[in-house]
Amino acid sequence: MLPNQKKIGEHFKIRFYNDDMIIRVFLKIFVFFVILITLYLSCSNPEKAVLKRRKTPNFVLKDLNGNEFKLSDENGKVVVMEFLRTTCPVCKSTFPYLINLYNEFKDDSLIVVGIVIDSEDPSAALRLKKDYNIPFPLLLDTIDVNVAYGVMEVPTIVVVDKEGWIAYEFVGGLTPENINSIKNLLK
Repeated sequence: MLPNQKKIGEHFKIRFYNDDMIIRVFLKIFVFFVILITLYLSCSNPEKAVLKRRKTPNFVLKDLNGNEFKLSDENGKVVVMEFLRTTCPVCKSTFPYLINLYNEFKDDSLIVVGIVIDSEDPSAALRLKKDYNIPFPLLLDTIDVNVAYGVMEVPTIVVVDKEGWIAYEFVGGLTPENINSIKNLLK
């Protein structure tokens, strides 16, 4: 070894990467992007509306004031349920639609409820209700009602007709066309 080579080696640390290290790094990057894309898609895509004609699972949940809401007590009414997370921006974007719908039809056999699926912190749901002036009840999903309804993404809006059947599921938000579909059930 030449004297100059020894000095270069002392000043610079040369790292050699083997194939296993490179594969692990690329795998971590790939997993990161898959998670990122999944999170993005779970809070978007308001165009997915699915006609779901099936009987609704009954449930009893408490609202932020401790009052019980029992779905079977609402027979004969159209019930709009938004499954949401307090941190989801797309969930929050549906509130103006739901608030307008609620205010317009609350006396015409329409019930609107928000079902908060991240109910570990009720104060977050309370802040959400206050910040957005939500007039309808927010229910805390402490018994995994979202699982019974097969909710995979938020927001998911489930619309129950007057006979107690699921009429629609809107995944990823609401559009004016979705609102018109709900209004048609009230006729």
